[in-house]
Amino acid sequence: MTDPSEKPKDEECWQCGAPADPRCAYRLSLVARPGRELETMGYPVTRRISQDTIRIPVPRCAACKAWNRLSYALLLLGLMAGALAGAIARLIWPNLTDGSAAIGAVLGCALAIVAIAWRRRRSGRRSLGAYPPVVELRKVGWSYPS
Repeated sequence: MTDPSEKPKDEECWQCGAPADPRCAYRLSLVARPGRELETMGYPVTRRISQDTIRIPVPRCAACKAWNRLSYALLLLGLMAGALAGAIARLIWPNLTDGSAAIGAVLGCALAIVAIAWRRRRSGRRSLGAYPPVVELRKVGWSYPS
């Protein structure tokens, strides 16, 4: 009998190709209008009145999980830095609008998104949304939650 904590030999991280850790798998959700009875490729479906939901486990290694967490931290840091810059600009130039901190937060967030995209492109990691089962399910009508 095999140990359930043991990694499958053929399972590799979708993002980088290293051996995957089942505890680090990302559960990507897709939704569809109820009653459409779309192809599920064997993944279990949670049926509700408002929408059907399917969760696809995307295999990842611990390093890619940590790498993605850093992306969230960069986004938060960009948001806070932009808001702070907007507030400081308001102190220096009092004739700026009252929403300068909010405008700075939006600009900081946009800059962080660009930095995250550049970082991902340079790393060579694949997007979670490009995982083949996700691509196939999207082709038959499943979509990302809004």
